[in-house]
Amino acid sequence: MLSDQNLSSQPSLDNEALWNPSGSSSMPDPEERYSAQRADGFDDLRFRSDLEAEFRQHYQLRNKHRIRVANLSALVAMAMFLLVDKFIGGRLQPWVGDLIISAVLIPLLLLGVWMAGVRAVWPFRQWLVFANVLAIGVALCGLIAYGRAGNAAFPYEPMLLLMVYVYFLGGLVFGQALLCSALIWGLFVLLNQELAAPGRAVYEAYYVGVMACVCALGLYFSERQHRYAFLLENELRHQAVTDSLTKLMNRGAFRRHLDRIWQMAQRDKKTIGLMLIDLDHFKSINDEHGHLAGDEVLVTLGQALREQLKRPLDAAGRFGGDEFVGVWYDVDADWFQRLPEVFQARLAGARFPRARNKIQPTTSVGAVLVPAGALDKPLTAMRRADELLYQVKEAGRDGFRVAIVEPQAADS
Repeated sequence: MLSDQNLSSQPSLDNEALWNPSGSSSMPDPEERYSAQRADGFDDLRFRSDLEAEFRQHYQLRNKHRIRVANLSALVAMAMFLLVDKFIGGRLQPWVGDLIISAVLIPLLLLGVWMAGVRAVWPFRQWLVFANVLAIGVALCGLIAYGRAGNAAFPYEPMLLLMVYVYFLGGLVFGQALLCSALIWGLFVLLNQELAAPGRAVYEAYYVGVMACVCALGLYFSERQHRYAFLLENELRHQAVTDSLTKLMNRGAFRRHLDRIWQMAQRDKKTIGLMLIDLDHFKSINDEHGHLAGDEVLVTLGQALREQLKRPLDAAGRFGGDEFVGVWYDVDADWFQRLPEVFQARLAGARFPRARNKIQPTTSVGAVLVPAGALDKPLTAMRRADELLYQVKEAGRDGFRVAIVEPQAADS
């Protein structure tokens, strides 16, 4: 059965406090976060702090398979080098080089394979990757230095491959790759100037530096395109699930969200608050004051709803032309039962400058509080709220009814 809690006789509320109980401003529009950043540009390959963290998590997940394959390929290349140098080549490498490869480089590459799948919080994970790539570079510089201590003709070409690894295969973003390559290049020049064959140190430093510059240019444009795609994809994703006028979820997105959190509430034994809101005589508002004035009413109510979505699982949507719906997860019953007054007061206190005359739109609200297990599916809860909404309409509109669904009354 429904336990009717009609609260129209309750004392007046401090509406400002209830509109914004956390004291924060209204919720930012997710779509506008991405479009604003795209409009501002990012020639320095940096987003605002919140978007930068989100992008780097995205970058990590998007590239984890490539990074794993790159590190595994480097492991194979190291093993092949040991075999070629021992059985086919001229044993350019002393035993210390074998030790560096087997005890330092190979474990570092294995660590890179493991870190590609770690979802640690940015920026900790990115700087851990940076340290690992830098350690690989330092170890390779040491390998070449030990090789040249015994043979001045020891090849420097692994440094060219290392620059490709730093910029494209290690999983670093542009700024980190640039810093890492500069440190490795500086160490290579420092160690190489005394150990290289006469006249070769300058040329080798030059070619390694040129390779680093070419790779840096390639990564800059690659990451810039990646960042642009990240912003555009998120804009389109939000547009696909958002009502463009009110910035609330559209009908399909809300239904999917409700189905998802309904299952969570059943599992976690939480109460869901579901509310249907209808603007009274909305067609008359459009006819008498114009559609722009009607749009302002919709936007005002939509904003009032968004201000009450304080937690990730709370959501609101525009269900039709003048119909709205909201859901609150693990909601406080007293707060929820007073919520319709917020929307009534918000519309009553608003001014709509495009209206030819002063208008005061009103709402009819039907809402239910559903404890876990009280109803079998979310559609049943929607029907219960809709029944209460039409009771308000039949009683003359401009009111609300809130009911608590008793757990023992679950539908069969």
